[in-house]
Amino acid sequence: MEVEQLKATYPDAEIQLWCENEQCLGLKPIIRQIYIPEGETAIANVNWRYKWLWLYAFVHPKTGESDWWILPFVNTELFNQVLADFAREFGLGADKHILLVVDQAGWHTSRDAIYFDIFALSFTRITTGRKIVDFS
Repeated sequence: MEVEQLKATYPDAEIQLWCENEQCLGLKPIIRQIYIPEGETAIANVNWRYKWLWLYAFVHPKTGESDWWILPFVNTELFNQVLADFAREFGLGADKHILLVVDQAGWHTSRDAIYFDIFALSFTRITTGRKIVDFS
């Protein structure tokens, strides 16, 4: 598959398969109960207060090794920084490349996304994580 193609392209490099996705973590506080006189219509003023962070997670399916960042939002600029940090942390370069499986989120497919020469991409249509794929 694609891993074999990368091995043929970079015969002297170690090739690894990793998956990456983002998940929103947080709160959306809502008033659940209000007290009103019997017979009156309930009207509740709601002050929507969203409190959340984003988990950027990378997983190596074969070994289960993982790495993650918790950041305040998602966009192409921040995704580029996460990729650069990931590459630095795992020593990616001429002798180590990664096939990165990502979904088709806008920040993954943006023309401003910088994948460097050490990342090859495989876009998947699934975003729920429910499809089981054999990566061996």
